[in-house]
Amino acid sequence: STGPRTFADFTIYRRAAALRIQPLPPQFKTFGPYRRVIRPGVLSLEVAPTAANTSDRRYNWDQKLTFHLSVTECGDLLALGETSQPVKFEHDPKQGTRSAGESLKVLTVSEPRPGKVNKDTAWIYVGLRRSGIDSKNYTIPITPGEFEVLRTVARDYMSRMLGFDEAWDAVEDSAEAEVKSQSRA
Repeated sequence: STGPRTFADFTIYRRAAALRIQPLPPQFKTFGPYRRVIRPGVLSLEVAPTAANTSDRRYNWDQKLTFHLSVTECGDLLALGETSQPVKFEHDPKQGTRSAGESLKVLTVSEPRPGKVNKDTAWIYVGLRRSGIDSKNYTIPITPGEFEVLRTVARDYMSRMLGFDEAWDAVEDSAEAEVKSQSRA
């Protein structure tokens, strides 16, 4: 698509940290008259701690932890609730390099559980474990409404992550061009 790039996000603010949810689009490459997805989009979750020594809620986004959910992981998030277990994802930021295994990003999401303690709260845990270095961990409680926003964004964004929306637009554009060329004949 042409025109300026649009940025959109949804942020949840809590006393200890803030969570920002932001879709990042796929990357395309042009091959003659065709475009192909060369990197699928992701759903980015960023967690920033509260800035130290502040009386109001300010967050230190320079120390954020970022976790990118793939389309399959978004599907796993949507399937949450079919079991009684939280969903857990682990990413090695240095996978495929000699430094693989030195650090591990962990994202755990649990949904609200009626009848349980804190039944009206979902939890998002984001952590970074590094060997030999202090780890970072943030836990964010989210309301059922905020949890539903996260699920809805994931659900609505999945086809765009794969570039299907642009492929469908291209099919519609070519069908319209075909109809116009037939009507001129």
